[in-house]
Amino acid sequence: MVNVIHHALSNPVEDQQAIEVFQDHWRIYKKMVDSDYFAHREVYAIVQRVLKYRFERPFRFLDLACGDAGGVVEALRHTAVSHYHGIDLSKAALELASRNLENLRCTVELEERDFIEAMIERPEPADFVWMGLSLHHLTPEAKEELMAAVRNAIGDDGLFLIYEPTLRTSETREAYLGRAERSIRSWKTVLTGEEMEEVVQHVRTCDLPETSETWKTLALRGGFGRAQKLFDGPADLFALFSFAPE
Repeated sequence: MVNVIHHALSNPVEDQQAIEVFQDHWRIYKKMVDSDYFAHREVYAIVQRVLKYRFERPFRFLDLACGDAGGVVEALRHTAVSHYHGIDLSKAALELASRNLENLRCTVELEERDFIEAMIERPEPADFVWMGLSLHHLTPEAKEELMAAVRNAIGDDGLFLIYEPTLRTSETREAYLGRAERSIRSWKTVLTGEEMEEVVQHVRTCDLPETSETWKTLALRGGFGRAQKLFDGPADLFALFSFAPE
């Protein structure tokens, strides 16, 4: 059974507008995911291997900005997960996640809430925290603040994995955005011209990538003792990192 927690509701008209925007953006995002633009298949395969290696005992999995939780479901299969907690600000995304998580053999909790607020105020521990393609929307200061909150939540035996847009060494944000735009525009068989423009606009407006060293430094400043890169994504645009207490 999936337990869904809704916090303060906004205006119904605003809710409907948010749902329509979400559905439009999610349709485009799903086309890219289904075509494996982000290499999610390989990323979630790595996540599953890490979970199996790290946790032979039952563990609590926290999914920040969980979206529809589609890829995570596959990563959690055949692991010792005992509790799944997904947090997302989008009610529409959580409705999809609720259906995707129905067959997961553990207790499932979904929470409609801002993930930063949820982490800073979180009293419950977590063994494994996952965040994919969302942390890069924050400023460096907010990224570090979230890292510290996650570090407090996982105790001394947990793990935090992120998969995020990542600059090359000494690369500027503008240079990265140029590479990302060229990559997006190469997907002519997947995205329409209008969809490509929408994705490019989103990337140029919202993406705040960091270099590998900066991602690691932010984690260490947040209280983690060890930071390492596990995987470089397609076109060298993304990277998967693991942060451990020691």
